[in-house]
Amino acid sequence: MKKILLFLLCILTIPYFLCVSCSDDKEYEDTDEYYVHYIFPVYGSNVLYRDVNNSLRSGPASGSPFGSSHPHLDVTIGPVKKGFEAYLSGQNHLNPYSSPTMKIQVSKNNGAFVDKCSYRFHGSESNTLKYTIDF
Repeated sequence: MKKILLFLLCILTIPYFLCVSCSDDKEYEDTDEYYVHYIFPVYGSNVLYRDVNNSLRSGPASGSPFGSSHPHLDVTIGPVKKGFEAYLSGQNHLNPYSSPTMKIQVSKNNGAFVDKCSYRFHGSESNTLKYTIDF
């Protein structure tokens, strides 16, 4: 009788130890940090971009293209995590003959910034860039 009880006890405890060992496996924790660099070199334009808190911010609304001070958007935000959606929207309306390029660049773990999306304006127009960090 003791052997049967001992045998049943062993059989009943095997699933418990299997479950405990499964729960000890630690899930992969994403510790990568990303920085997003927004560039929009159109002076005097109103620009929208997404900040660290995933809310939209307004960039420089006015400025003179002449003189030593040229307000334009050149902002780096971070750290943000994988899955962050970078957003940049702007309009080239001051000089219909210029061809500025707006860009979203991303840096992973303090590495070099890499162009992830860009748009070159051709005259007076507006456009929106979106990029979701997925690497």
